[in-house]
Amino acid sequence: MLAHVLISEFEIDADRIQPDTRLSSLDLDSLSLAELAVIVQEEAGLENVEDVDPDSTLKELADKFAAGAGAGAGAGAGAGAGAAAPAPAAAENPRAQATA
Repeated sequence: MLAHVLISEFEIDADRIQPDTRLSSLDLDSLSLAELAVIVQEEAGLENVEDVDPDSTLKELADKFAAGAGAGAGAGAGAGAGAAAPAPAAAENPRAQATA
């Protein structure tokens, strides 16, 4: 799910998304990191997601979100941290429309 959010919401190239990739290397500013936390919180059904550390790897972040999900709600929140999903079409992605 984390990979999907990075690709679809922040237009990060799929080839840049690997488990050992640090958030700081993805050129996301502090506002983008806060937005990432909120999106993952909402999609995974998590509560009280803490600030996202730019020095974290994607695997560390996925593990953190998975731990926050507990045994029930949001199961699989960390799944796919290294997997790449195709980016949605511009019609499905308002950011892509704004930059097109």
